[in-house]
Amino acid sequence: MNFRWIWRQYPVITIFLVGVNALFFFGPDLFGIPAALYEVLDGGGVTLTGVQDGEFYRVLTAAFLHFDINHLMGNMLILAVLGYRLENILGHIPYLVLYLVSAVGANLVSVFVYFTTNDYAVISAGASGAVFGVCGGMFAVALLGRDAEGISLQQMVLLIALTLVSGYLSVEVNNVAHISGLVFGILVGLVFYLLKRRPKKNPYNPWQ
Repeated sequence: MNFRWIWRQYPVITIFLVGVNALFFFGPDLFGIPAALYEVLDGGGVTLTGVQDGEFYRVLTAAFLHFDINHLMGNMLILAVLGYRLENILGHIPYLVLYLVSAVGANLVSVFVYFTTNDYAVISAGASGAVFGVCGGMFAVALLGRDAEGISLQQMVLLIALTLVSGYLSVEVNNVAHISGLVFGILVGLVFYLLKRRPKKNPYNPWQ
């Protein structure tokens, strides 16, 4: 098997991220590990008390945990549809960086909001911040380029608007993480896309 060919031809990072999110959700049952969902969320979700106690890993682990199957499937569907397109455009490593920066950045902003509102009761989890980061990256690409792998700027604006409105109409949704992830995704996407478009003396693309 030619792993270099697979690396160049397939959206391996998107496949990996979807797989990790699914594994975190279904893993305990698949491997017979006795772990109730609330215990997993309590151990890895974003909580103000946990972060204040030095459990900074939560701003990352929370991005791979979901409250129920609908929560998981909604995020993974958007990630699968948009993620592989953005990965093809930016390259594997920049795309992964964008995803992680959006995830961690969204959760850090959420912690700051919890601190300012003195909210110690909430547990935040889900890949929404990272997924909105992917949406932001696609928006940045569509804004600077003609289209983003067949997705126009108008389509991205509509998708982002509908998703944000849906979040505000729903209960117990971390809209701060959504908006924060979107902003981080736009900024990181702009940087990487501009770097990719910059003329290079060496035709080899080190980002791929």
